[in-house]
Amino acid sequence: MFLDTLRGLALTVVANGALLYAAHLGARRWWPSAGAPARLAATGVLALTLALAIFYPLALTGLLTPQAATLAAIAIGVAAHFRRTSCGGFWADGHSVAGWARLLVRSRGALLLAGAGLLVVSAAYRAAVWPPLSYDSLTYHNFLAGSWAQAGGFVPFSVPPAMQGYVRIPFHFEALVAWTMLPFHGDFLINFVNFPILALGAVALYALCRELGLDVFASSLAVGLVCFSPAVFAYVCTQYNDILVMSLLIAAALFLVLHLRGGRWADATMVFLASGLAVGTKHTAIPPAALLCLVAIVAPLRGAAGRWRRAAVSLALCLAIVAVAGGCAYVRNWAELGNPLYPATVRLFGRDVFPQAPVITNVTRECGRGSWRDDVAQLGRSISYAYGTEPAPLSWGPKLPVLLVLAIVALAWSGRSARRAELRWLALCWAVPALLIYLDPSDNTVAIRRFWPDAFARFLAPSVGLMAAGALVGASLLEAEWLRRTVRGGLCVLLLYDLFAMSILPDTPRVLVAVGIALPVLVGGVSLLRRLPSRVPMVVFTAFELATAVAGVCLVARVRDHWRNHFLETRVELHPFPRHFAKGWAFCDEPRDPKTIVLASYEPNLGHHWFFYPLMGRRLQNRVVYVPGEERIRGATGGTWDEDNEELAWLLWSRRRQPDPLTLGLAEVGPTHLFIQLNPDLPPNHPDREPDEMRLVRAHPEWFELVNSGEHYRVYRVLDRSFGWKTESAP
Repeated sequence: MFLDTLRGLALTVVANGALLYAAHLGARRWWPSAGAPARLAATGVLALTLALAIFYPLALTGLLTPQAATLAAIAIGVAAHFRRTSCGGFWADGHSVAGWARLLVRSRGALLLAGAGLLVVSAAYRAAVWPPLSYDSLTYHNFLAGSWAQAGGFVPFSVPPAMQGYVRIPFHFEALVAWTMLPFHGDFLINFVNFPILALGAVALYALCRELGLDVFASSLAVGLVCFSPAVFAYVCTQYNDILVMSLLIAAALFLVLHLRGGRWADATMVFLASGLAVGTKHTAIPPAALLCLVAIVAPLRGAAGRWRRAAVSLALCLAIVAVAGGCAYVRNWAELGNPLYPATVRLFGRDVFPQAPVITNVTRECGRGSWRDDVAQLGRSISYAYGTEPAPLSWGPKLPVLLVLAIVALAWSGRSARRAELRWLALCWAVPALLIYLDPSDNTVAIRRFWPDAFARFLAPSVGLMAAGALVGASLLEAEWLRRTVRGGLCVLLLYDLFAMSILPDTPRVLVAVGIALPVLVGGVSLLRRLPSRVPMVVFTAFELATAVAGVCLVARVRDHWRNHFLETRVELHPFPRHFAKGWAFCDEPRDPKTIVLASYEPNLGHHWFFYPLMGRRLQNRVVYVPGEERIRGATGGTWDEDNEELAWLLWSRRRQPDPLTLGLAEVGPTHLFIQLNPDLPPNHPDREPDEMRLVRAHPEWFELVNSGEHYRVYRVLDRSFGWKTESAP
C-alpha cells in the first residue's frame, strides 16, 4: 500500500510539475509585460489545457496509463524548456505571492487572512483523511472518472434510465478527476482536485480587480467574499465541477479586460480558450461564456480601421477554439440524440426546442413545475444562511444584496473610473447570465431552481464573482472617505460571517485540536530547519526533509485505508446521503479480491440512489455495471419476445437488440457478485421495495449465494457465471 502511494505521488508531482513548468514558460512568453497575478492565471488555464490535451488522446486510444501520461507530460515540459525565452525565471512570479502575503499579514487584513487559513487547513484535513463523501460524487462524478482510470480509456457505460443523462454531460472536470486517480489507481488525492482550481479562481479574480484599478486590500477582499462564500467553498472537497466553471469564466473575464485595453490577440485567444473549457465542463457556462466571447469580438471594433475583417477573424478564431476546447460532448449528443444540451433542453414559447432526457420528464411528472413563489423562496434562501439538512450553508448569505447594490453603483458611476468601458462590459457579462438562469423555463432548470434551492446557488458563482469585482469598484467610487471605509468595514464583517458559517462543521473541534497541536510543532520545526543548513551538510538536510515527507504521506495513507469505511458510515460532506448500504460497500471492498459487481436497485427511472462509486473499492479493483431487469427490457421492446422466456431476458439481453447502447447483457458481463439495494422508505412487504432482479434470484437459487446482507441491501455471489445459457443465444 505504501509503495503504491509513494509511487503515485511521485508520478503526480513529476507529471503536473512538468505541465505547470511548460504552462508558466508559455505565460511568461506571451504575457511578458502583464502583472504577475495575470501571468499566474494564464499559467493555470494553460496547465489545465495541457492536462486535457494529454488525457483525451490517451483515453480515446486506450493508452491511459500512469506511465504514458507522465512521459507525455515530461515531453511537453522538455519541449517548452528548449523553446523558452529569456523573460524571467520559473519562480519569478512566486515572489509577488510572498509579497502579497507579507503585506496582508502586516495590515488590518491579518485577521481575515488567519481565518481563511484555518478554513483551508480544516478543508485540507477532510480532503486528506476522508474518502469522497459528496452525494453526486458517489453516484456518477467519480464513477465516470474511476471507470476511465480503471479501464485505461473511455468505456461504454451501463446505467439505469434515471442516470443516463449523467453519462452525456460535458466532462472536462471528470477527466481531471480521472487524471488525478490515474497514478494511484484510487482516490488518494481526488478530494484535493478543487483546491488548485479554486486557487486559479482566486488569482484570476485578484488580477481582475487589480486591472480595474483596485488596491491590494480591496482586491483581496473581493477574493475572500467570493472564494470563501459557502456557495463556493463548501464544494472545495468534493468532485463537483462548479468551481472549475467559476474559475475559468473569471479568468476569461480577466483576459477580456486586458483585451479591451490592449487589443492583443493573445488576450482574445485566452478569452476564447477559457470560455471553451468552461463550456466543456458544464451547460451552465454557456450564457456567460457566450457573452464574454461576444464582447471580445465586438467591443474592440468601435472606430477601428478594417473592423469587419477583424471581426470575421475573431469570430472564426472563437468558433474554432471553443469547438475544440469544449464542443465534443455537444456534437456527440446532437449527432446521436438530436439534442446538443442533453439531458437538458431549451424551452421557447412553451415548447422544447430539443427533446429532453426521460429522467427530466419523470422528475417533472413527479414534482411538478412549481410557481414563481418558489423562485422568490429560492432567492430568499440565497441571501440567508439556511442550513436545512446540510452540515453547512450552501447559499451566498446576506452579502449578496450588498454586492448587487454596490455593483449597480459602479455601473451608474462608471464615468468616474478610468476603466469605465471595462466596467460596463463586465456588468453586461454578469447581469444577463444571472437573469437568464432565473428566467429559464426549461424543466431541468426549473426543477433545480425551485426544488433544490440551496444547491442552485452555486450556479450563480461566475456572475457573483464578476459582480464582486464591480462592487468593490463601486465602493471605491464613493466620494466620502468615511463612507468608503464604512462600506469596506461592513464587507469585512460579512466575510467574517462567511468564515464563521463555514467553520461550523461536525469535525471542526477535532480539526482545531489538531491545528492547536500541529501549529507549535510546525513553527518550531520551521525555525529549526532554517538554522540547520548552516550546521549540517545539505545532503543530510535534504534527506531529513524527504524522510519527513514520506512519513507524513504514509501516515495519511494508513489513516485513510484503516478508517475509510468508518468515515463512509459516519461523516457528511456537503449533502447527507443514505448510509443503509455502507456495510455492504465495506464487504465488497477487498483490494486483493477484485470483483465484477452488478448493481440492482429499486425504481430505475427516477431517483438519485444509484451508488456506483463506493462499490468500485479503494483501489478501483471492482468493475461495477448495471444490467436492465425484465420489466425495463419489456418496456423497451414492447414485449415482443416469447412470454415463456421473459425471465431470461435479463440474462441474455444483447446490446444489438436494444435501442439504447448503454446497457449490457448479464451473461456478457460475467459478474461475480450481485449487489441489490432495497428501498429504505418502504415497509418490508411492500411490492415496490425490491427491484425486479430479486424475482430471478428467487427463481434460480442455484445460481446465487447470499454472502452478506443488511436491512436494506443484499449481496449475492454468482455461482454459475454462464447461468446455464450460452451468451450468443437469444430469448
